[in-house]
Amino acid sequence: LLNQLYFQTPRPTEGIDVEKIVEPRTENSIVVERARSENDTIQKLSRISNAIVGRLEEGIKNVNDTLNLIRNRIDGIEARIDTSSPENVEPVVTQLVESLESVITGYYEDIEKLRTVQNKEAKELCLRVDGLHQRKTGYLDRLTIQILNLRNNLENQRHMLFRDLEECIHYVRVQTDSAIMDIPEKSNDLKEVIEKFYQRNAPKFSNQFPERSVGKRKMCMRKKSPERRDDTQRGLFDSPEPKQRKQRMLKN
Repeated sequence: LLNQLYFQTPRPTEGIDVEKIVEPRTENSIVVERARSENDTIQKLSRISNAIVGRLEEGIKNVNDTLNLIRNRIDGIEARIDTSSPENVEPVVTQLVESLESVITGYYEDIEKLRTVQNKEAKELCLRVDGLHQRKTGYLDRLTIQILNLRNNLENQRHMLFRDLEECIHYVRVQTDSAIMDIPEKSNDLKEVIEKFYQRNAPKFSNQFPERSVGKRKMCMRKKSPERRDDTQRGLFDSPEPKQRKQRMLKN
């Protein structure tokens, strides 16, 4: 019964030559199709590679421009090291340099993609990105190590100079105060010198002026006019020529 039903059931493909409709796939057709697919893939990768290369070219140019600005800022700090404060510029430059770190890292990732597809420009671009990284590191070291250390050294020298100056001023003040305190003592010493001078020269005065004692001569010298008294005092310490002094004493 089942066999009878099977043969009685209509078949949709009955009377159709399937082999004429579906041609068998040959080896050449498979190779051609595979080559076409690979070619499409290569073209797609080439477009991607060209896009990456273009992006890298533009990005490297922009980073170089940014590094030039950083270099100009650092040069300005060095030119005004005595007046400018690197501490005020350091955060700005450091922020710019650190922001370039992520950008340069992204460039290295793009270069790895180019190496994967064996792009010929990958090696040259890698060298250029290495140059950017070296410039960035060099500028940051130049700012944080060289300039700040130079500024700190200048500040230390200034502090030492002002400290020495303050010590010198303090020493001068102490010596001045001490000299002022010693003025009465020095004055007494001067009086003693004058007394000793009179005592030592008393015999000379007695021989030249026998009618006058030393005491009377002192009183006479005190009664003289200011001009005469100045001459007498000047004669004690800064005396003129001996002949002139002798003539003046004879006139008196």
